[in-house]
Amino acid sequence: MPAGRPKGSKNNKNNNILKGVEKYKSKSNPKITALVAADEEKIYYCTSCGKGYDRLKSNFRASQSPFYQGWGYIPICQRCLDNFKKQYTEKLGNSDEAIKRLALHLDLYVSDVLLKSSRKASMEHTRIASYISKANLLQYKGRTYDNYIDETLNGGATTFDKSEFIDNVSDNSGETAESWGKGWSEGDIRNKKYVAQTIGYDCFDDANYTPENKKFLYNTLSDYLTDDVLEDQHALQSTIAMVKTLLQRENIDRLLNAQIRQPVINHALIEQLSKIKNNLTGDINSTARDNAISAKNSGKNGKSSNTLTNITKEMLENNFDDIKINIVDVKMSNAYQHIAEKNSAALTAELMYQSDDYARLLSESRAFNESLQDRIMLLEEENRKLKIENKKLSLLNDLEKSGDAS
Repeated sequence: MPAGRPKGSKNNKNNNILKGVEKYKSKSNPKITALVAADEEKIYYCTSCGKGYDRLKSNFRASQSPFYQGWGYIPICQRCLDNFKKQYTEKLGNSDEAIKRLALHLDLYVSDVLLKSSRKASMEHTRIASYISKANLLQYKGRTYDNYIDETLNGGATTFDKSEFIDNVSDNSGETAESWGKGWSEGDIRNKKYVAQTIGYDCFDDANYTPENKKFLYNTLSDYLTDDVLEDQHALQSTIAMVKTLLQRENIDRLLNAQIRQPVINHALIEQLSKIKNNLTGDINSTARDNAISAKNSGKNGKSSNTLTNITKEMLENNFDDIKINIVDVKMSNAYQHIAEKNSAALTAELMYQSDDYARLLSESRAFNESLQDRIMLLEEENRKLKIENKKLSLLNDLEKSGDAS
């Protein structure tokens, strides 16, 4: 048996090979160095498709399951989750059932409150992404699919009272537009319920706030509750604080308007109020900038959420039967059928063309173009002659005028 390498000695051959590779990467071919460095940055790989990502947030969804404690995220990328959601929806015929089936595999908590609130997903955040984000809120901390099974076996009983409170926040308290007083609408009540349902508690339960103040706070905050904000508790609390500051600025604006309408204007007071308003505005802008807060992509009013395409998509996803019937009616209408017949006839006629037909069309097109070119040449020549004739007449006219003058 040949003698092996002495224990503790170095494999100089392998070391030389590695040094050669590093030298080649760094000096001989810098492009390979960039590619290798870029690949090394993608350290998070989806266990479904195998694609690598350089960051967890925005590419993966957070998880409270003990099975995913290493990352703290579900190791399946958002694109694959959307594909699984679509497949299960087609298989089970219902979006809610598809989410429940995914929750089984991903160890997610299931509740009717989450299913209902996730239907408000925007175009930027799909419904499964919205559901997982809301399942990771503070009021659902530590809850997984095991909790859902326990609650189901116990006949739906649960020790988690917040969900029941949130789902009935308006009904149980008797809060209606009339009970809140003048200026409150049913939409304002819905926004209050949406805020409590999404966050898990009434963040504006303060005796110092008037009903009018609360209406402003609930309506404003509901537009800022994006999935990114809800996933980050610091951003959520910063958003709530920012909305309270917005109310303070609103009150300063009212004081300024009232002072401007006075017969005798107190310029010193206006200057003082304007300075306070500017400081509040600076705080608001700073908070929004530091936490990337924006109402543009909120789950309540997402980008393009009011377009016909997105409304139709949401209605279909929620199994609204009337929209399906309307689509069939449109396709069976006389106008639709007439357009379809015209398109079909045109396609059929084109498909029946032979090679000599195309040659004939090309020849006719060329002859037509040549005739147009000849016509253009004739018109240009006629125009040139008319210009010459016009110049001669102009000269004769000038000569006649000069003869009369003499």
